[in-house]
Amino acid sequence: MDNIFLGIIALAVIAGIAGVVRTILPGRKTREEALRRDLERMLFGDIQAAERLIALERKRAPHKSKLELIKAAITRLQNDLR
Repeated sequence: MDNIFLGIIALAVIAGIAGVVRTILPGRKTREEALRRDLERMLFGDIQAAERLIALERKRAPHKSKLELIKAAITRLQNDLR
């Protein structure tokens, strides 16, 4: 009985630690989604324009990850607005 209780406590502690780590160190998808929202905000909510900018970056650098493409699109838009 004690082993089951300790096992449940151990699982709860591990789950809690995993939740804290995930909050502190957001995953790639979370960062990608946040940057995507930033890009869309810069374009006044124009989702299709954001897609076009990301597609343009993909043509220029097809080897890059989606996260890198979104960052490049944001950088290019910022430079164009200067």
